[in-house]
Amino acid sequence: MIANDEIKNNLLLRFHKVRENTLKFTQNLNPEDMVIQTNEYVSPVKWHLAHTTWFFENFILKGTKNYKLFNKSFNYLFNSYYKKVGQYNPKTERGFISRPYTSEIIKYRKYVEDKILELFSNNEINEKIFFFNGTWY
Repeated sequence: MIANDEIKNNLLLRFHKVRENTLKFTQNLNPEDMVIQTNEYVSPVKWHLAHTTWFFENFILKGTKNYKLFNKSFNYLFNSYYKKVGQYNPKTERGFISRPYTSEIIKYRKYVEDKILELFSNNEINEKIFFFNGTWY
């Protein structure tokens, strides 16, 4: 358990703020705007929304008791380059994917955010969750 409530509350506040701000960046975009990949080194907005969610799911939630993946195929679609985690869609081809729809990505974000909040509310947040492959997250 994280012993200090102030640290836990700070983490929770920062999590909320970052997730809110990310969606604010997209508020003036239509779903069609979010699938464009203008260059091979620039991934679509929709992909980034899902990837930053996949990161929390894969590196924090997946290792917790009774967690159910939102969608197994997301591991391939939204893994960026973590070879130890599994295969991934090449960066140059991320703009070729029309599905899942942006609305499904928003549902995915909500699902994962709710599960992260459950960890906090159930006091299941501990130091092991934030330590992966020798790195603190």
